[in-house]
Amino acid sequence: MRRLVYILGCALMAVVLFSCEEKFDLRMKGDNMIFVESYPGVEDFIALRVGPAVSLNSDYDVKGFSPDVKLMVNGDMVDVEYLKQGDPIRGIPSGYYVADYAPISGDRVNLAVSADGFETVESETVVPDPFGDYNLEYFVYDSSVETKDVDMDYGEGMNLNLRLRVKLGIQDGPVAGDAYGIQFVRELDYLVEYPDTVQRDTTIYYISGSVPDMSDNPLLPQTSTVFDVNFNGVSCDSYDGVTMFMDRKFNGQYTTLETETRFNEDHSYTYEDYNEKEVKVTSRYRYKIRLYKFTSDFSRYAYAQEQIDNNVFGEIGLAPAGYAYSNIKNGAGILAGALMLETDWLDL
Repeated sequence: MRRLVYILGCALMAVVLFSCEEKFDLRMKGDNMIFVESYPGVEDFIALRVGPAVSLNSDYDVKGFSPDVKLMVNGDMVDVEYLKQGDPIRGIPSGYYVADYAPISGDRVNLAVSADGFETVESETVVPDPFGDYNLEYFVYDSSVETKDVDMDYGEGMNLNLRLRVKLGIQDGPVAGDAYGIQFVRELDYLVEYPDTVQRDTTIYYISGSVPDMSDNPLLPQTSTVFDVNFNGVSCDSYDGVTMFMDRKFNGQYTTLETETRFNEDHSYTYEDYNEKEVKVTSRYRYKIRLYKFTSDFSRYAYAQEQIDNNVFGEIGLAPAGYAYSNIKNGAGILAGALMLETDWLDL
């Protein structure tokens, strides 16, 4: 009898399980979306990065993506050109859409992008107000003096302990959610003098450097955080490093923002090649500083991207998944007004 009950129970369970069966599609296609990224106000033109955002298993042919990009500034339509070859003079890679319009503070920028197979996306932003009164200080110091590190020399007396520090005293505006950025730009002039020829290469690097402990300074979150974002469409191996500061702790007040990077001294050295002939290598450096001001939309977008990129425990299921932010309706990405001031090459 017990055997009969057991058999009947198993049969009933099998019927229930099969009656609940649903087919599971391993392809798991997601909705295709249009991705947009642009920061009007950083340059004297508006560069738009526009592309398809599709799931990994989508069968959509991205080569057929041909969007219709409409841009308006203060209610007036602005012509947009697609760059097939890019613009090396202005530093715009191929594949970007560009409007030859120089945004100014207060400009309201509206964007609409449509394409076959995608929902039309829309967004709006305003170029921030100009920088208020600010004071910029910069100086080079030897970190081994402050930290008692061991002196480090390279080549003919090059000190690897040198740092370039920036202090930006600024009056924040009344709008909550503004964000500020500091960026170091380093130019390296590399000269190699062989016995029978000379080679020269000049390269510009966009660097954020090491950020000091700012637990008592107005940086959110309360640790040193660097956001890597491509602000002006310049194509390079690593995106422009900008140290970000949010105004949530000093909204409407005067405050001082600080950051630093390694400072490279000019130096030269010689060596003998395989023919026992002397080769001289000379490296010369110079620096400039960029100051940024962003809208609250950008600060939320950058913070969300940083949380996603650094959510290591979330990737293995031990922490909540990171969240994303976008002000692109029906799509992804960001349209955020921004301002940028750039110094001349510093006299250091």
